[in-house]
Amino acid sequence: MKKGLSPLMSTILLLLFAGTLGGAVMTWGSTMKAEEQETTAGCENVLLKEIEIDGKSVCLASDEMNFVVQNIGKRDISKLTITLIGEKDINKYNYDEIIPVGDILRNSVQTDIGAIKKVIFVPGVKEGLCAEKSLEVEQIASC
Repeated sequence: MKKGLSPLMSTILLLLFAGTLGGAVMTWGSTMKAEEQETTAGCENVLLKEIEIDGKSVCLASDEMNFVVQNIGKRDISKLTITLIGEKDINKYNYDEIIPVGDILRNSVQTDIGAIKKVIFVPGVKEGLCAEKSLEVEQIASC
């Protein structure tokens, strides 16, 4: 007499194994999605846009960088982190005043890092910074 599994039993075992494996993958995937949503809570309605004046949204005048940005999202921006990457160094500035929906912010920051290669604006809300909503500007002209 043969001591092997019948084709019916092996099919049932294969289906059970596949179902268990599929359930484990789906549970893992939903956990990953939930964690991803937690990191962006509060940021889904945040959007920052550069505003050009005379063809420039960001410009450098000797040791001062001027910029114009607008909150075009559906939520007030409660903080703004500005990172300047220059030839000599990297400077970071924090703007802690609220930028209401639709408002335009025109401001300047002092800098001594040489020619600026890139400016990164990271908006924030009460819950924290929204790095995934950052605005990067690489074309910095003279004012």
